[in-house]
Amino acid sequence: MYEFDYHRPASLDDVARLLGDEEAKLVAGGMTLIPTLKLRLAKPTQLIDLGAIPALKGITEEGDAVVIGAMTRHAEVNRSAVVKRAIPALAALAGWSVFYPPANPALVATAVAASGDAASGAPIGPRNQNNRDTVAPALLRRLDRLMTVERIYRQEGLTIAMLAARLDLPEHRLRQVINEGLGHRNFNVFLNRYRIDEAKAALSDLSQRDVPVLTIAMDAGFQSIGPFNRAFKADTGLTPTEFRRDALAESQASASKNDDAPGIGQPDREIG
Repeated sequence: MYEFDYHRPASLDDVARLLGDEEAKLVAGGMTLIPTLKLRLAKPTQLIDLGAIPALKGITEEGDAVVIGAMTRHAEVNRSAVVKRAIPALAALAGWSVFYPPANPALVATAVAASGDAASGAPIGPRNQNNRDTVAPALLRRLDRLMTVERIYRQEGLTIAMLAARLDLPEHRLRQVINEGLGHRNFNVFLNRYRIDEAKAALSDLSQRDVPVLTIAMDAGFQSIGPFNRAFKADTGLTPTEFRRDALAESQASASKNDDAPGIGQPDREIG
């Protein structure tokens, strides 16, 4: 990660002033920008945190409009008396749709439209968490995006509380999703599944054959080589070095075989 100046302004005027630097970057949750910085794919001179600006938070009524600040969390929308009264469907969606799917979407939609009482945010539908089908598809999509697109598992010191906050979920509910809904023994096993898959891909990559195993482990989110080696061997039955040796040998053999194969429209042997 390159050096930068970190700012946490308290007003929009301060933000505007700091944005006079063309290389400055804004950060809200930081789940996309921080991994980019760690990989040295971005080099801002200033990092401007929007988390302490009251003007970007809160929910107010302005005439016939409900104004929701850009830094307002889903949980606040779900609990807001203003939103429940003016837009009950939005309050309901900000609550149950991120965790439990409705038993009957059509009936729930009708109830929400008909009465603000339906917007209480209580989870609707079966609560049997013994299989993946009981986890709301919307939540699975958000969790999958965080893990596979934003690769949040690389974040140093990531905890289940931090991930739950990113998803606007209570920690115990996220733990249920990971343990009971997705079948992982604990949070670390869940994270290591993604970290080890990334490490496997890097160790199998011919272009990364000279990258040290420690660098690959750190890039994938492990903080030291010991836990990485243990988790990797438990998953594959091989040490990272043994896995790399076998994977690269297989890749080289496949490449050689392809090089020896005749090209399209070319004879198998010379004639004449």
